[in-house]
Parts: sequence; C-alpha cells; structure tokens
Amino acid sequence: RGDIMNVLVIDDDLCFLNAFKEQIIVSFDDVECDLYTSMHDVTALKEEYDLIVIDILLKDNSGIMVAEELKKLYVSAYYVFTSHKDQLIFDTIHIQPLYFIRKREFNHDYSIMIKLLKEKLNQRKKLILNHINIKNHELLFVECSGHYLYIHMIKNNYRIRMTMNEFIDLTKDWTNIVQVHKSYIVNTDYINEINKDCVYILNDSMNNIIPLARRKRKNFVCRYEKYLLEK
Repeated sequence: RGDIMNVLVIDDDLCFLNAFKEQIIVSFDDVECDLYTSMHDVTALKEEYDLIVIDILLKDNSGIMVAEELKKLYVSAYYVFTSHKDQLIFDTIHIQPLYFIRKREFNHDYSIMIKLLKEKLNQRKKLILNHINIKNHELLFVECSGHYLYIHMIKNNYRIRMTMNEFIDLTKDWTNIVQVHKSYIVNTDYINEINKDCVYILNDSMNNIIPLARRKRKNFVCRYEKYLLEK
C-alpha cells in the first residue's frame, strides 16, 4: 500500500505480545507496533491505527470495554480480539471485530486474520480533490448545497466546488457509498440506524440524521442488504 501500517496491541501476556510483534513485522513491509500490557500503561496513542488487537481478559480491565472506548477514537480501525477462552467470542459481536485469535491456535488463526486484513486494506481507496485527500474508509457522508459539496469525514469537513453527479462519477467503484437523496451520499460502513425517511450516520457517539428520499429508498435498501451480506 505504500503507507505505514500502525498497530496497537494490548495484552497482559508478554509472550503473546512478542509473538504477535514478530509475526506482524514479517507480514507487512513497513509497520509500527505499539505494545502495552494494560491501558494504564498507555502513554501516547497515535492519531490513527489500522489494526487494534486486544485481549478480552485483561488483568485490570475488560478488553471489550477498552475496545468500546477505543472505537470512539479509532472508528475506521480493524479490531481483533484474543483469548484463551474460545466461548468469549460471542461477547465481542457488537464491536464487529475483524477476527478472533485463539491463543492456543495462534499460528492458524493469525494467518487467517492477516489474509482478511490485507484484503480489507486493499479495498480501501482514496480520491484527491483540490489537494484534499479523501479516504474511502474515513468518509461519513457528502452533502450538496448550491454549487458546493460538503465532505464530512471522521475528523474533518471540507467544502469543494463540484456537483453531486461529478462526485458520484469519480467514486463509482466505491461499493460502500450510496446516494440516499438528491443532496446526500452516505457511507454504509457508518450507518447506525435506518428509518422510513432517514438514515443515521454514527460518528463520535453522535448520530447525523440524513434524509432518505422515497424514490431512492428501494435502491438504497438493495445496496445496503448486499453490503451486509458481503461484509
């Protein structure tokens, strides 16, 4: 991909931390791996992480609770849980993790996780408009007003002079964005709820309410159902 792969691993098992670091630096050409045994030991988090790996049973905290807090900061990161107890995987479903690594089957599960992660990362696309780098996985929604588009990202918002049709044409191969209204495009990755006449896009625990036009609803529902099946 050409970018640095940023990884955060939180696990109170030092052997696992070292084993994971050894594997991840082999799996990627350029990787920075932050290792911590506890959230209390975390001194400085990076602005962005591609992968966050957390032990479900941390000695001083619940790994799931840690993930819930981190997901508010790193919405677009991929999350992976680890544990000696396989049955705990069901407790992580609401986080929508990329994978679950069983420590007793580390080599097997790690190889599957890496394959899935590389596939996901390769699907990420970006578009440069007016020197603004618009990353597919960080786009929340696009709003059209007059001759301008307002690009709402996870951390920043931009105004660009462009029509909605021009933007749609430039991003026609972005399978996770869909038009829900003549003035709005949304990223299906961040849909939190769908009602009869609106779509809720979640960011920083706050819902953005996007109107859903009646004549766009059928196509939107079909696209979203397909997205869920392929996710």
